[in-house]
Amino acid sequence: MELKLKEVNEKINEIEEMINAIKSYANGESIKRNKYKDLPSKILNEKAEEYRLKLENLKNNATVMYNDMDYINSLINKAESKVDTTE
Repeated sequence: MELKLKEVNEKINEIEEMINAIKSYANGESIKRNKYKDLPSKILNEKAEEYRLKLENLKNNATVMYNDMDYINSLINKAESKVDTTE
């Protein structure tokens, strides 16, 4: 679960970097220092929405994972509270 979360965070960072490059280009800024500098503007414009949707999907998946973890922890706590430890 921890490894999966790390992979999700890495993908989110990669997509955010791409989105920032697209925003810079859209604002007329040069993206010389960015690793996406060689992408033609047409590709940047076509990919902008695709990457935004991927980022949104990854964030939603991360939220679901956190909610699932909270739910599982609440079930564990509930079960532990019902265990009779007196003997």
